[in-house]
Amino acid sequence: MPPSCPVPPAAGQQFIPEGHAEYAGADSGGELTAVRGGHGALIEYLDQVVDHRSRQGLRYELGFLLGVVVAATACAGHDEVAAQAQWAADAPVGVLRALGAKPDPLTGTITAPSEATLRRALANVDTAQLQRMSTEWTQALRASASDGEGARLPAVAIDGKSVRGAAAGGNPRPHLLSAATHDGAIVIAQRQIPDKGSEITELAALVAELDLAGTVVTVDALHTQRATAEHLVTAKNADYIMTIRRISPACSPPRSRRCPDRGPTSSSTPRTTEATAAPKNASCAP
Repeated sequence: MPPSCPVPPAAGQQFIPEGHAEYAGADSGGELTAVRGGHGALIEYLDQVVDHRSRQGLRYELGFLLGVVVAATACAGHDEVAAQAQWAADAPVGVLRALGAKPDPLTGTITAPSEATLRRALANVDTAQLQRMSTEWTQALRASASDGEGARLPAVAIDGKSVRGAAAGGNPRPHLLSAATHDGAIVIAQRQIPDKGSEITELAALVAELDLAGTVVTVDALHTQRATAEHLVTAKNADYIMTIRRISPACSPPRSRRCPDRGPTSSSTPRTTEATAAPKNASCAP
Protein backbone atom coordinates (compact mmCIF):
# COMPACT_ATOMS: atom_id res chain seq x y z
CA MET A 1 0.00 0.00 0.00
CA PRO A 2 1.46 3.42 -0.89
CA PRO A 3 2.44 5.60 2.11
CA SER A 4 0.18 8.45 0.99
CA CYS A 5 -2.97 6.36 1.43
CA PRO A 6 -5.22 8.44 3.76
CA VAL A 7 -7.38 5.54 4.88
CA PRO A 8 -6.22 1.89 5.00
CA PRO A 9 -8.38 -0.05 2.52
CA ALA A 10 -10.73 -2.53 4.13
CA ALA A 11 -11.42 -6.00 2.78
CA GLY A 12 -12.74 -5.85 -0.76
CA GLN A 13 -11.32 -2.35 -1.36
CA GLN A 14 -8.47 -1.23 -3.59
CA PHE A 15 -6.77 2.14 -3.51
CA ILE A 16 -5.74 4.39 -6.42
CA PRO A 17 -3.68 7.38 -5.27
CA GLU A 18 -4.12 10.42 -7.46
CA GLY A 19 -1.46 10.66 -10.18
CA HIS A 20 -0.15 7.13 -9.55
CA ALA A 21 -1.72 4.97 -12.23
CA GLU A 22 1.01 2.37 -11.77
CA TYR A 23 -0.80 1.11 -8.66
CA ALA A 24 -3.81 0.22 -10.81
CA GLY A 25 -1.98 -2.71 -12.38
CA ALA A 26 -1.45 -3.69 -15.98
CA ASP A 27 -5.11 -3.36 -16.93
CA SER A 28 -5.29 0.41 -16.55
CA GLY A 29 -4.17 3.31 -18.73
CA GLY A 30 -4.25 2.66 -22.46
CA GLU A 31 -5.93 -0.71 -22.07
CA LEU A 32 -8.71 0.93 -20.07
CA THR A 33 -9.39 3.24 -23.02
CA ALA A 34 -9.38 0.26 -25.39
CA VAL A 35 -11.94 -1.58 -23.26
CA ARG A 36 -14.31 1.37 -23.04
CA GLY A 37 -13.94 2.68 -26.61
CA GLY A 38 -14.80 1.45 -30.09
CA HIS A 39 -17.38 -0.98 -31.42
CA GLY A 40 -16.34 -3.74 -29.01
CA ALA A 41 -17.01 -1.77 -25.81
CA LEU A 42 -19.88 -3.67 -24.25
CA ILE A 43 -19.75 -1.46 -21.16
CA GLU A 44 -20.82 1.54 -23.27
CA TYR A 45 -24.06 -0.28 -24.13
CA LEU A 46 -24.63 -1.54 -20.58
CA ASP A 47 -24.37 2.06 -19.37
CA GLN A 48 -27.49 2.86 -21.41
CA VAL A 49 -29.74 0.42 -19.53
CA VAL A 50 -32.14 2.48 -17.39
CA ASP A 51 -31.49 2.18 -13.66
CA HIS A 52 -34.78 2.00 -11.75
CA ARG A 53 -33.14 2.11 -8.32
CA SER A 54 -33.40 5.16 -6.08
CA ARG A 55 -30.46 7.52 -6.52
CA GLN A 56 -30.30 8.18 -2.79
CA GLY A 57 -27.22 6.54 -1.32
CA LEU A 58 -26.37 4.85 -4.62
CA ARG A 59 -22.75 3.65 -4.66
CA TYR A 60 -22.50 1.75 -7.95
CA GLU A 61 -23.79 2.60 -11.40
CA LEU A 62 -25.93 -0.09 -12.99
CA GLY A 63 -23.67 -0.35 -16.03
CA PHE A 64 -20.73 -1.25 -13.78
CA LEU A 65 -22.71 -3.92 -11.92
CA LEU A 66 -23.92 -5.46 -15.18
CA GLY A 67 -20.35 -5.38 -16.45
CA VAL A 68 -19.19 -7.30 -13.37
CA VAL A 69 -21.83 -9.98 -13.97
CA VAL A 70 -20.96 -10.30 -17.66
CA ALA A 71 -17.21 -10.39 -17.03
CA ALA A 72 -17.47 -12.94 -14.22
CA THR A 73 -19.63 -15.15 -16.40
CA ALA A 74 -17.61 -14.82 -19.60
CA CYS A 75 -14.11 -14.88 -18.06
CA ALA A 76 -14.56 -17.37 -15.24
CA GLY A 77 -17.80 -19.22 -16.06
CA HIS A 78 -19.54 -18.04 -12.87
CA ASP A 79 -23.32 -18.21 -13.34
CA GLU A 80 -24.23 -17.70 -9.68
CA VAL A 81 -24.40 -14.28 -8.05
CA ALA A 82 -22.34 -15.33 -5.02
CA ALA A 83 -19.49 -16.48 -7.26
CA GLN A 84 -19.74 -13.32 -9.37
CA ALA A 85 -19.39 -11.16 -6.25
CA GLN A 86 -16.36 -13.18 -5.15
CA TRP A 87 -14.82 -12.76 -8.62
CA ALA A 88 -15.24 -8.99 -8.31
CA ALA A 89 -13.66 -8.96 -4.85
CA ASP A 90 -10.61 -10.80 -6.22
CA ALA A 91 -10.35 -8.80 -9.47
CA PRO A 92 -7.42 -6.39 -9.96
CA VAL A 93 -8.28 -2.74 -9.63
CA GLY A 94 -7.53 -2.16 -13.32
CA VAL A 95 -10.24 -4.64 -14.27
CA LEU A 96 -12.79 -2.97 -12.02
CA ARG A 97 -11.89 0.41 -13.47
CA ALA A 98 -12.25 -0.93 -17.00
CA LEU A 99 -15.74 -2.12 -16.08
CA GLY A 100 -16.68 1.36 -14.87
CA ALA A 101 -15.83 1.40 -11.17
CA LYS A 102 -15.31 4.87 -9.70
CA PRO A 103 -13.14 5.69 -6.67
CA ASP A 104 -14.83 7.00 -3.56
CA PRO A 105 -14.48 10.82 -3.66
CA LEU A 106 -13.45 10.96 0.01
CA THR A 107 -11.22 7.92 0.53
CA GLY A 108 -10.02 7.23 -3.03
CA THR A 109 -10.84 3.54 -2.65
CA ILE A 110 -12.63 1.26 -5.10
CA THR A 111 -14.87 -1.26 -3.37
CA ALA A 112 -16.10 -4.40 -5.09
CA PRO A 113 -19.90 -4.84 -4.96
CA SER A 114 -21.31 -7.38 -2.52
CA GLU A 115 -23.54 -10.30 -3.40
CA ALA A 116 -26.56 -8.46 -1.94
CA THR A 117 -25.84 -5.40 -4.09
CA LEU A 118 -25.65 -7.48 -7.26
CA ARG A 119 -28.90 -9.28 -6.40
CA ARG A 120 -30.79 -6.04 -5.78
CA ALA A 121 -29.55 -4.52 -9.01
CA LEU A 122 -30.37 -7.59 -11.12
CA ALA A 123 -33.85 -7.84 -9.60
CA ASN A 124 -34.73 -4.39 -10.98
CA VAL A 125 -33.21 -4.67 -14.46
CA ASP A 126 -35.50 -4.18 -17.44
CA THR A 127 -34.65 -7.44 -19.21
CA ALA A 128 -36.22 -6.33 -22.49
CA GLN A 129 -34.06 -3.22 -22.63
CA LEU A 130 -30.97 -5.20 -21.62
CA GLN A 131 -31.65 -7.56 -24.51
CA ARG A 132 -31.97 -4.60 -26.90
CA MET A 133 -28.65 -3.18 -25.74
CA SER A 134 -27.03 -6.57 -26.13
CA THR A 135 -28.43 -6.82 -29.65
CA GLU A 136 -27.11 -3.38 -30.55
CA TRP A 137 -23.67 -4.34 -29.27
CA THR A 138 -23.53 -7.57 -31.25
CA GLN A 139 -24.80 -5.71 -34.32
CA ALA A 140 -21.91 -3.27 -33.93
CA LEU A 141 -19.48 -6.17 -33.62
CA ARG A 142 -20.96 -7.73 -36.73
CA ALA A 143 -20.66 -4.49 -38.70
CA SER A 144 -17.07 -4.04 -37.56
CA ALA A 145 -16.14 -7.62 -38.45
CA SER A 146 -17.72 -7.32 -41.91
CA ASP A 147 -15.52 -4.36 -42.90
CA GLY A 148 -13.18 -5.36 -45.67
CA GLU A 149 -14.90 -8.67 -46.47
CA GLY A 150 -15.30 -7.65 -50.11
CA ALA A 151 -18.15 -8.99 -52.18
CA ARG A 152 -19.01 -11.89 -49.89
CA LEU A 153 -22.59 -11.65 -48.60
CA PRO A 154 -23.05 -11.66 -44.82
CA ALA A 155 -25.04 -14.61 -43.52
CA VAL A 156 -27.05 -15.25 -40.38
CA ALA A 157 -28.32 -18.62 -39.15
CA ILE A 158 -31.51 -18.92 -37.11
CA ASP A 159 -32.09 -22.01 -35.00
CA GLY A 160 -33.74 -23.09 -31.77
CA LYS A 161 -32.28 -25.21 -28.97
CA SER A 162 -33.40 -26.36 -25.54
CA VAL A 163 -31.02 -25.43 -22.73
CA ARG A 164 -29.57 -28.51 -21.04
CA GLY A 165 -29.53 -28.67 -17.27
CA ALA A 166 -31.81 -25.65 -16.90
CA ALA A 167 -35.05 -27.38 -15.93
CA ALA A 168 -36.16 -26.51 -12.41
CA GLY A 169 -39.22 -27.01 -10.24
CA GLY A 170 -40.79 -29.48 -12.62
CA ASN A 171 -40.80 -26.92 -15.44
CA PRO A 172 -39.59 -27.86 -18.91
CA ARG A 173 -36.16 -26.81 -20.11
CA PRO A 174 -36.09 -23.28 -21.56
CA HIS A 175 -36.15 -23.27 -25.35
CA LEU A 176 -34.21 -20.45 -27.01
CA LEU A 177 -34.44 -19.19 -30.58
CA SER A 178 -31.18 -17.58 -31.63
CA ALA A 179 -29.69 -15.74 -34.58
CA ALA A 180 -25.93 -16.11 -35.07
CA THR A 181 -23.49 -15.00 -37.74
CA HIS A 182 -21.97 -17.65 -39.97
CA ASP A 183 -18.53 -16.05 -39.66
CA GLY A 184 -17.46 -15.85 -36.04
CA ALA A 185 -20.61 -17.51 -34.62
CA ILE A 186 -21.61 -14.27 -32.87
CA VAL A 187 -25.10 -14.54 -31.34
CA ILE A 188 -26.73 -11.28 -32.40
CA ALA A 189 -30.24 -11.96 -31.06
CA GLN A 190 -31.90 -14.47 -28.76
CA ARG A 191 -35.44 -15.02 -27.59
CA GLN A 192 -37.00 -17.50 -25.19
CA ILE A 193 -39.94 -19.41 -26.60
CA PRO A 194 -43.04 -19.41 -24.33
CA ASP A 195 -43.97 -22.79 -22.82
CA LYS A 196 -46.80 -23.31 -25.29
CA GLY A 197 -45.33 -21.18 -28.05
CA SER A 198 -43.70 -22.02 -31.34
CA GLU A 199 -40.41 -21.09 -32.98
CA ILE A 200 -42.31 -20.27 -36.16
CA THR A 201 -44.36 -17.46 -34.67
CA GLU A 202 -41.42 -16.06 -32.67
CA LEU A 203 -39.03 -15.62 -35.60
CA ALA A 204 -40.44 -12.23 -36.63
CA ALA A 205 -39.99 -10.90 -33.08
CA LEU A 206 -36.45 -12.29 -32.97
CA VAL A 207 -35.31 -10.36 -36.04
CA ALA A 208 -37.34 -7.21 -35.31
CA GLU A 209 -34.34 -5.24 -34.04
CA LEU A 210 -31.83 -6.66 -36.54
CA ASP A 211 -30.59 -4.93 -39.67
CA LEU A 212 -30.70 -7.78 -42.18
CA ALA A 213 -30.66 -5.76 -45.40
CA GLY A 214 -28.45 -7.57 -47.89
CA THR A 215 -28.00 -10.52 -45.52
CA VAL A 216 -28.63 -14.17 -46.36
CA VAL A 217 -30.72 -15.79 -43.60
CA THR A 218 -30.52 -19.58 -43.29
CA VAL A 219 -33.15 -21.61 -41.45
CA ASP A 220 -34.03 -25.27 -41.02
CA ALA A 221 -37.09 -27.04 -42.39
CA LEU A 222 -39.28 -25.99 -39.45
CA HIS A 223 -39.14 -22.38 -40.66
CA THR A 224 -39.78 -23.15 -44.32
CA GLN A 225 -43.00 -21.18 -44.30
CA ARG A 226 -44.53 -18.82 -46.84
CA ALA A 227 -45.12 -16.15 -44.17
CA THR A 228 -41.52 -16.38 -42.94
CA ALA A 229 -40.11 -15.98 -46.45
CA GLU A 230 -42.35 -13.00 -47.18
CA HIS A 231 -41.44 -11.34 -43.87
CA LEU A 232 -37.70 -11.70 -44.47
CA VAL A 233 -37.99 -10.25 -47.98
CA THR A 234 -40.54 -7.49 -47.51
CA ALA A 235 -39.96 -6.38 -43.91
CA LYS A 236 -36.22 -7.04 -43.51
CA ASN A 237 -35.00 -6.76 -47.14
CA ALA A 238 -33.07 -10.01 -46.70
CA ASP A 239 -32.42 -13.06 -48.84
CA TYR A 240 -32.94 -16.55 -47.47
CA ILE A 241 -31.97 -20.19 -47.80
CA MET A 242 -34.59 -22.66 -46.62
CA THR A 243 -34.52 -26.42 -46.26
CA ILE A 244 -37.35 -28.05 -48.19
CA ARG A 245 -38.24 -31.63 -47.38
CA ARG A 246 -40.11 -34.03 -49.59
CA ILE A 247 -42.69 -34.47 -46.84
CA SER A 248 -43.81 -30.85 -47.46
CA PRO A 249 -45.16 -30.94 -51.05
CA ALA A 250 -47.08 -27.71 -50.54
CA CYS A 251 -43.77 -25.85 -50.41
CA SER A 252 -41.94 -27.70 -53.14
CA PRO A 253 -40.65 -25.17 -55.71
CA PRO A 254 -42.02 -25.39 -59.25
CA ARG A 255 -39.84 -26.67 -62.07
CA SER A 256 -39.43 -23.18 -63.52
CA ARG A 257 -40.41 -19.70 -62.47
CA ARG A 258 -39.73 -16.20 -63.67
CA CYS A 259 -39.30 -13.58 -60.98
CA PRO A 260 -40.21 -9.94 -61.72
CA ASP A 261 -36.69 -8.59 -61.21
CA ARG A 262 -34.43 -11.64 -61.12
CA GLY A 263 -35.02 -13.31 -64.49
CA PRO A 264 -35.76 -17.02 -64.96
CA THR A 265 -34.92 -19.43 -62.19
CA SER A 266 -35.22 -23.17 -62.09
CA SER A 267 -34.88 -25.90 -59.54
CA SER A 268 -35.78 -29.51 -59.09
CA THR A 269 -37.46 -31.16 -56.14
CA PRO A 270 -34.73 -31.64 -53.52
CA ARG A 271 -33.97 -34.77 -51.63
CA THR A 272 -35.15 -35.14 -48.05
CA THR A 273 -32.18 -33.43 -46.41
CA GLU A 274 -31.13 -31.14 -49.25
CA ALA A 275 -31.22 -27.37 -48.78
CA THR A 276 -32.67 -25.23 -51.57
CA ALA A 277 -32.09 -21.51 -52.04
CA ALA A 278 -35.25 -19.52 -52.64
CA PRO A 279 -34.74 -16.22 -54.51
CA LYS A 280 -36.43 -13.01 -53.43
CA ASN A 281 -40.02 -12.52 -54.57
CA ALA A 282 -40.45 -16.26 -55.17
CA SER A 283 -42.88 -17.89 -52.76
CA CYS A 284 -43.76 -21.51 -52.14
CA ALA A 285 -46.58 -22.79 -54.32
CA PRO A 286 -48.41 -26.09 -54.51
